[in-house]
Amino acid sequence: MFYVNNNNDIKSIYKSKYKEIIMHFINYGIKEGRQGSEDFNIIDYYNKCSNYIKNKLGIDYIKYYAYVAGGNVIEDEFIDINKYMFDFDLYFSLYPDLQILGYDYNKLKFHYYTFGIKEGRIASYIFDSQYYLKNNPDLLNAFGNTGYENAYYHFLNNGIYEGRKSSIFFEVKYYMKKYQDIQDSFGANYSKILEHFINNGIKEGRQGSTNFNIMYYKEKYEDLRQAFKNDNLSYYKHYITNGIKENRQAC
Repeated sequence: MFYVNNNNDIKSIYKSKYKEIIMHFINYGIKEGRQGSEDFNIIDYYNKCSNYIKNKLGIDYIKYYAYVAGGNVIEDEFIDINKYMFDFDLYFSLYPDLQILGYDYNKLKFHYYTFGIKEGRIASYIFDSQYYLKNNPDLLNAFGNTGYENAYYHFLNNGIYEGRKSSIFFEVKYYMKKYQDIQDSFGANYSKILEHFINNGIKEGRQGSTNFNIMYYKEKYEDLRQAFKNDNLSYYKHYITNGIKENRQAC
């Protein structure tokens, strides 16, 4: 019924002849890239595949169905980004009122998931719910100015895969377009690109957004170079915890 209701030509030709409809999907629909169910969109999946996978499978959609059927949806192509949404050191450093909890990972994580998300607090370099709402007007309209929890879960479940801007440090489409090697490695697989930024990009001094250029920030402030030298993560941390309040320029 999903296939019929979402393909008017199929509906007008076959109406309720279900056997013919199934055969059309098998013989033509898959090859044409038509969506056969609510749970799987082959075009969306293809677009998120890395160039490595695209070179391996070509543009034959049947091969992608077989690839997915082989259990490769989560393992090879999609990343659980939840593990990158909470950096307890950053969370501790950003909010003096939390220091009463001590430098304790479990206590800080409990606070963030119980209170922090709802309060719109920042706990990672790749997501800020207030920034997310401000830079995505449709979500601001849907969730309101203080819809921080909805914003958080929207990004986790939808926003990253849609390539939305998510923090002053990270705009996934900007990062992808700026670096050819990222495009060559991951295509438009935004979750893997996010993972690269966290695990590699920051350490390598790459620029993840239009708002913060780490190389500019390092070169402009000698006091920061003296303090942090080549520890690139410290420049990110300094800017969000102190640099913004000090009106330091970052790009």
